[in-house]
Amino acid sequence: SGELAVNHLNTVFYSSATFTCRVLWTLLSNVKFGETTSYKQLAAQAGNYKAVRAVGGAMRSNPVPIIVPCHRVICNDGQIGNYMGGKGNHLKQWLLTHEKLLKERRETFQGLCPILPHS
Repeated sequence: SGELAVNHLNTVFYSSATFTCRVLWTLLSNVKFGETTSYKQLAAQAGNYKAVRAVGGAMRSNPVPIIVPCHRVICNDGQIGNYMGGKGNHLKQWLLTHEKLLKERRETFQGLCPILPHS
């Protein structure tokens, strides 16, 4: 797929994470470049649709956000939530917009930037 699967990530951070965080991060790694999922959807995929706050906690404690793309998790109503405690909301919006644009123009940019992940 071109993206680094979290379950193959061999870092101290990942191996020391709680089981809940590892499960959520693994599920989150399935959200493709340019796509989003909601905290509620991710909680349901983890087996407890009521665990929305736990999903938020797992995203908040993500030690490698550049690898595990927690910015792709948004609120159920489409709002972006509080990225980096709310201080990074402008960054989250930029990342989401940037990924969506690149996904939409993948064919054009693929020749210019061969490191873009493939669908």
